[in-house]
Amino acid sequence: MTKRVHFYCEPGSMEHYFYFEKADNAAQLEALYSLRYQVYCEERGFIPKDRYPDGRESDQYDDNSLHFGAYLSGGQVAGTVRLIKDDAVQQLPLFVKCDINEADLPADISGANSAEISRLAVSKEVRRRNGDGNLGVNAQAIRPMPMGRMGKRRLCPELILGLYKSMYHETKRRGIKYWLAAMEPSLAKLLSRFHFHFQEIGPEVDYYGIVKPYLANVEDIEWAVHNHDPELLKGFTEGLEPEFIPNLTSQ
Repeated sequence: MTKRVHFYCEPGSMEHYFYFEKADNAAQLEALYSLRYQVYCEERGFIPKDRYPDGRESDQYDDNSLHFGAYLSGGQVAGTVRLIKDDAVQQLPLFVKCDINEADLPADISGANSAEISRLAVSKEVRRRNGDGNLGVNAQAIRPMPMGRMGKRRLCPELILGLYKSMYHETKRRGIKYWLAAMEPSLAKLLSRFHFHFQEIGPEVDYYGIVKPYLANVEDIEWAVHNHDPELLKGFTEGLEPEFIPNLTSQ
């Protein structure tokens, strides 16, 4: 049974706008595909609408993907993202669409221990409610987080971090070590503020917008968050089975 995940910007708070789930049935997937059509075909024009007369954007990678949804309390879909798992890294779309610097790839990366983050989309209703931003990144930066070790308060993109928390839980359960992503540099910069550091592994490319290919070692992210913002790591591991929670005792 799919576990519902919450992400709280304020540690100890029970207040949240969204809940997050891995899509495990056809109805959930159809709703996520419809949101992708809205964002990628209708709003941003990255994918021709006439390919999907049923109003649901889907491709050949979806059957080999884990799909995640962000939902408002009433159950309306607010956002989505997927993790593409394949038998061989070379088959992931990032390796087809981007010019990858092979020297930047870890020696042990393989199809068995990596996955590609893809199709991140945020509903226009959420963006319009809160402000602007193609992914709602600016719009969702509305909740103050406590002062970190640098003595600064940060604004919390709850929807984005909640989707990443959902992906992180399945990443740990499935033994995935590396995340790959073709993303806008602005999103990579936002994630780095929370110590989710992605390394550039190639030049910019027009791949559903101007993006760069990135790679992250999940364990490195865990250590960085542990060292700089342990409350955030605690929030990310909340709800994860004890055997998958990282044992970070020294570094």
